Amino acid sequence: MSQRVNLLQALTRRSKRRPVIPITLLCLLAGFLGALSAWPLLSPEVLTIAIIAALLCATVVVRILQGQFDWFEPTIIFVIAWGLLFVARPIGMLLTNSFEASTYQVRQGFEGMLFMALVGGVGFLLAYAAPTGRAVASRLRPPSEPRRAARAVCY
Repeated sequence: MSQRVNLLQALTRRSKRRPVIPITLLCLLAGFLGALSAWPLLSPEVLTIAIIAALLCATVVVRILQGQFDWFEPTIIFVIAWGLLFVARPIGMLLTNSFEASTYQVRQGFEGMLFMALVGGVGFLLAYAAPTGRAVASRLRPPSEPRRAARAVCY
């Protein structure tokens, strides 16, 4: 009887994880189709901002569906920071047509900046999700405890 219960629990755990990828792909597809509906109005900047926003939203949706959403997890902090820097601020710059940062005009490098932000975001999120870090960390021994407080804060 307990073997059946364990098998049932294992199956339900798997079934909770399976819809993560299809739901994420569905969200990305919906965002892409929504962007395509306004295609004549879209500039490359707006399309890149929409792709960055979809990537960030998909990350949060995946963590929620996995039941591992935590405000202080590095991916969530990354999503918030990246969203402010490369979604909210560029939208504000496009709406106000003000491309000055300090005293510099940044309009010429705007598309390149957004593309690099997209590539950097994808790279960070893929690297964070990769199991390589956990595999390396499991092989390393933990650092030794400092015996004196003066050595712990050494510049």
